[in-house]
Amino acid sequence: MSLRAAAALLLASLLAGGALRWAAASRSQGLAEFWQEWEYYGMGVELAESGTLRVLPGLQPTANRLPLYPAFIGVLRQTVPGPRAVRFAQAAFDTAAIGGVYVLGALTGGTLAAAAAAALYAVSGPMLGQVPELTLDCFFGWLVLLTALALALWAREPRSGRRAAAAGLALGLCLTCRSTLWLFPVCLVPAVFLAKGWRSSWRAALLFVAIPTCLLLPWSLRNLRVFHAFIPLENEAPMMAIWAASVGRLEAPTELGLIAERHWGEVLEDYHAQGETARRRDLWRRVRGNLLARPSSYAWECLKRIPVLWREQWPFLLLSFTVLLRRGHRAETLALLGLVLYFNVHLLMGVFPRFVRPVHGVLCVLAAVGAARFLRREDPPMAEKAAWGFLAAGLAPILFLYMYSSALLLREKRPEAPDSPGMAAAIKGFSDLGVQAAVRGRWESADEYFSEALSTDPGQGEALVSRGLARQVLGRTQDSDIDYANVALRLERLTDASPEARASRLRQY
Repeated sequence: MSLRAAAALLLASLLAGGALRWAAASRSQGLAEFWQEWEYYGMGVELAESGTLRVLPGLQPTANRLPLYPAFIGVLRQTVPGPRAVRFAQAAFDTAAIGGVYVLGALTGGTLAAAAAAALYAVSGPMLGQVPELTLDCFFGWLVLLTALALALWAREPRSGRRAAAAGLALGLCLTCRSTLWLFPVCLVPAVFLAKGWRSSWRAALLFVAIPTCLLLPWSLRNLRVFHAFIPLENEAPMMAIWAASVGRLEAPTELGLIAERHWGEVLEDYHAQGETARRRDLWRRVRGNLLARPSSYAWECLKRIPVLWREQWPFLLLSFTVLLRRGHRAETLALLGLVLYFNVHLLMGVFPRFVRPVHGVLCVLAAVGAARFLRREDPPMAEKAAWGFLAAGLAPILFLYMYSSALLLREKRPEAPDSPGMAAAIKGFSDLGVQAAVRGRWESADEYFSEALSTDPGQGEALVSRGLARQVLGRTQDSDIDYANVALRLERLTDASPEARASRLRQY
């Protein structure tokens, strides 16, 4: 394909994909849906407003989520407050990712494969669906794409320290957003040593491992200071999914789903009754016991999760293997295929298809490159200069977000103890009783206990969210919407604003 034709197809993909993403970002979820996945947004707002990584005003800091995506929300909060700005920023990132897919495709398979991959990604249903969601999948997908580009460049010269450092930087920024790739260096470094001239490859491999480790230091030091514990990644975010796999579940659990099944009430009660560090220890103890009791069943269930995990993307996954059908594989395509296959690490836990959405851009590239190679329509790969330029432009704002979050976290302080310990104990007591009633399926009692907590402190955000959920389950949607709206206004610092300002912000939810 001529360069002019490829550029025209890329422009059409950018325009069509951008329009689709803009339309997706214009949709709001509604308050009830928003509060099912609200923690990241709450952390971002609190990071900007109070300098504390916590989900709601008045709560203690948390290490349940890594700081990069909340920092992204926090920066937007300081310029354009409200969830709508986050959705449109995600639409912009994902539109830029269409260009990134083109660059990665051109680097590994030429202009025809690049244009086809960009067109596939531009109209991809799974990617369009995640743009309006205030979860990190869209943002993390951008980071994974940049990491894939850096890996492809490094694969061309495995002994290059500069290329290994770029790949390590991209990987390290990924790890400050989500811990999915934390074992990837263990899988990739042996391949570096198998490259020609392995004696000189160890320096590159060391750089690739050392840079992500250094990037995680501010987060680890913050957790050591705040929690007096070594927490280099998320504290307990994947633990419930790992526990679910240990008891034979294929999909990751939702708390409402576990409550509905009733027989998991004891696990949920223990989970909510403990602090973050104790929860992790307790769940690991349960996981070890379950795995030792049924190792062969667990191994078989890991295989059964493959169609569940790749349900949205199985055609792309199958097409990606076409890169292996002809001899003369390029090192960069093998590196990309290794990155895609690494995401099967999720098979060790309960899964959702969205767990592998971030690697969709790489899948589009492999599918297009494999098809072009199989049809003998492969063009010469593009020069590296454009790829390096795109990588630098893509990493620069992410590096700024990393420095912003690190500076805030290193200055973070624990909120002061409440002025009235007796009142705080009463609120916690009623809230704990409400949680116990909820996990036993006694939603009417849960509603009453949360209401008692709120009668002591009407602005207690956690109790408001919990009562809203209880009333939603009970079918009292009007009451639950009022609770959700009140806690949203508290989070947005708009409780004393004019009715017009409050209504305008709530419409963004």
